[in-house]
Amino acid sequence: MMDEMGRKGLKMDTFTLNTIVHKLCVEKLLKEAYELTVKAARRVLSYNTIIRGLCHSLKTDQAIDKLNELLDKGLATDEATCNIIIHGFCWEGAAEKAFLFYNRMVENSFKPDVITCNILLRGLCKHGMFEKAFNLFNTWIIKGKPIDAVTYNTLISVLCKEGKLDEAFDLMTEMEKKKLGPDRYTYTAIIGALTHAGRIEKAKKFMSKLL
Repeated sequence: MMDEMGRKGLKMDTFTLNTIVHKLCVEKLLKEAYELTVKAARRVLSYNTIIRGLCHSLKTDQAIDKLNELLDKGLATDEATCNIIIHGFCWEGAAEKAFLFYNRMVENSFKPDVITCNILLRGLCKHGMFEKAFNLFNTWIIKGKPIDAVTYNTLISVLCKEGKLDEAFDLMTEMEKKKLGPDRYTYTAIIGALTHAGRIEKAKKFMSKLL
């Protein structure tokens, strides 16, 4: 039946595959189950490799076409590939597309991680979409999702460049409470902003901490 599906151009999705693999395992036909799983995995791997290659070549829209082909076949991609697509859009200057893709994948059971958050934050900040970046950060915090020092440093750097030192200090305090820093990147951003603002003595104090 499975072979006939293939001959007729019908898709064998993950439900079909899992049903067959489960039955093969029940019948103790483990070799056959393994070979079928490997064959399906190779198909996904081939698509993911093509998608990543397109993103690295700044052809993210074409990568989306390949992703749609993969999903239409009932197969699922991995988080790393989704992150690369988001990064591809951000790198091309299409932060809005990155955000739309992120929302679409979340609706389709994509589980974003801290890397997803950091890619989006950097992309949004790079293109001056600060309000959207901070909204994303606050939503991430409210939902209790994982964040790291890179997340904080991205926003602290933006606040420093905008001359919003008090807000930068607040984030640094929050960062300390969560034992995520500050690190040399945090101090470098703060020292640069203080120096630019003419607050040399305070900059010196941070410099001694950095040293």
